Amino acid sequence: MYKNTIIYEINEKNLIGEDGENYISFGVDCFEIENGFKKLVNQVIDVSMNLHRVRGFVDKLNEVKLSPEHLYDAVEDFVYGK
Repeated sequence: MYKNTIIYEINEKNLIGEDGENYISFGVDCFEIENGFKKLVNQVIDVSMNLHRVRGFVDKLNEVKLSPEHLYDAVEDFVYGK
C-alpha cells in the first residue's frame, strides 16, 4: 500500500518495429510523490501510438486513483478493450 500520492503520466519512446522502421509509441509512468520528489514506481512502454487515447487513459487512471500494483491489468484491459 502506498501512503503517498500516486500520479500517472504519459511516456514517449522512439522504438524500432519488427520491420526495422522507427515509430513513436506512448506508455504510462507511475510515480509516487514522496517529500516533494517524484519516484518512478511502475512503467509500461509501448501501449499505443495514439497519443489522444493514451492521454484519456492516463487521465482516467489519475481520476480513479489506481493503485500501482493494478497498472498492468488496467493496461491490458485498455489495449484489448475489456
